[in-house]
Amino acid sequence: MPSSGDWTVTAEPGGSTITGTGPTTTGTFTGLSASTTYTFKVTNSDGTSPASADVTIDAVPLALQYRQYRVLYSRRVERRQEQ
Repeated sequence: MPSSGDWTVTAEPGGSTITGTGPTTTGTFTGLSASTTYTFKVTNSDGTSPASADVTIDAVPLALQYRQYRVLYSRRVERRQEQ
């Protein structure tokens, strides 16, 4: 991201944007679709950057799916033990 001033990052396809000010080094896009290939450009008062390398959004990582299942399973076990 630019070291000063206002900036906008645009995702293509779709045109989703995030904005910020100053030397922020991270930003979060929401609503991007899994299995879609995106590029990103940064725009500030100096102009627009070249497009990033292609980035493909993966579906929920397997490790996260496992953790979600484990939490769901442990909650069901706890409920059964309470009854």
